Parts: sequence; C-alpha cells; structure tokens
Amino acid sequence: MAANQRAVNWFIREVENMKFLKHPNVVGLKEFGYADETFFFTMEYCDGGSVVDLMAKRGVSTLPGEAVAIILQVLDGLT
Repeated sequence: MAANQRAVNWFIREVENMKFLKHPNVVGLKEFGYADETFFFTMEYCDGGSVVDLMAKRGVSTLPGEAVAIILQVLDGLT
C-alpha cells in the first residue's frame, strides 16, 4: 500500500482526523505509524463487544427501541 501515494495520503488524513475524536462513545486512537512497509494504528481496547456480537449472543436482532438507543449513542459520538 505504501507504494500507492493516494493510499498513503488517505491513511495519514484519516489518522490525523481520528486523533481529535475524544468522546466516551468513540474508541480512541492510541498510536499510528509505519513499519516494515506497513502502515498501522492501534486503538483503545473495548471489552463490551460490538452490536453484531450482541445480536449473535442473543440469537436475534436488536429490538427497535434498543436499536434507536444504540444509534443515538453513535450519533452523539460523531457530533
């Protein structure tokens, strides 16, 4: 990927934007860099799982009210 300058620019722009996302509902960026011809980034560990994990654990999709609550939390993190 490093050979493609457009991809390099995209990666740098994205991690620079991620550095400024500070919100309890957003997983934080810890570090980023380039090593062994590979770009990388590390993020905070979240042990709560994803919405997909939640649905798989239950064996059903989320209830509408619960889905709305999750979506509102996501949107709050993006504002």
